[in-house]
Amino acid sequence: MAISATAGSAPKSASLAGLRVALARSAEEFNSPAPHLRALGAELAYYPCLELLPPDNLAELDRCLHECAAANIDWLVFTTASSVIAVAERLEALNLAQPNLKCARIAAYGSNTRAAVHDLLHFDEILPETYSHHELVKAMKLAPGARVLVPLPAGTRADWPVIMADYKAQVVPVTAYRAVMGQGGHELPAMLWSGDVDGIVFTSEDNVRYFSKRLKYEGGSLSMLDDVTVACIDPQTAAAARSLGLRVTVVPHTHSPRALAEALATHLTTR
Repeated sequence: MAISATAGSAPKSASLAGLRVALARSAEEFNSPAPHLRALGAELAYYPCLELLPPDNLAELDRCLHECAAANIDWLVFTTASSVIAVAERLEALNLAQPNLKCARIAAYGSNTRAAVHDLLHFDEILPETYSHHELVKAMKLAPGARVLVPLPAGTRADWPVIMADYKAQVVPVTAYRAVMGQGGHELPAMLWSGDVDGIVFTSEDNVRYFSKRLKYEGGSLSMLDDVTVACIDPQTAAAARSLGLRVTVVPHTHSPRALAEALATHLTTR
């Protein structure tokens, strides 16, 4: 059963001193729990699993963003934090002021995605958090004919356009980035093999999926995490981890990097 903790609720005795915590990301990635883990004394191991590249053709994305700035889009739906990062970078390249996007309402799936919308696009009015794709689309209360822009990774098989089409919305999926397997960082497979990792944290569904891909590519397997405490930032990420067979032990009640670090420290201190 996963434990939870709210931000600021970790007991004073909770500490990660002398423990190694792995992050399936680089040290520089957005919205990282690394500073909070380090403040609790953890030794960190970075294992970058996802790298973002521009789409092969930026023309379609640029056209859609200009349409958004011209108030021709009713909803902008972000399904990953990576899509927010890609759009924010492209807006800057196009010299399109981000406030121009306020013509569209925003929906974001997952706590990491919501944080990216808030921090990178400066939107505060985002739909309440939901725990499935269907729930989020239902919460949007789409009017027939509403134009919905959905920036997606290249080659995705996501069900978002299909779900929204059921509401008779005009869905405009557009490739915003290419996702490739990351590289570099620490030699995590060797650390896992030797039992030198106490906990690992995941902050998004993509984080989980690409971790699995890279670990297997480098000769490891998810069974190497059987004795490692798995912590996920929110229920969506936890569901993705469990779908791959991982045993998730920690999911914070408040879905933030700080709460994630504190919940992990509480668990490892009291286990």
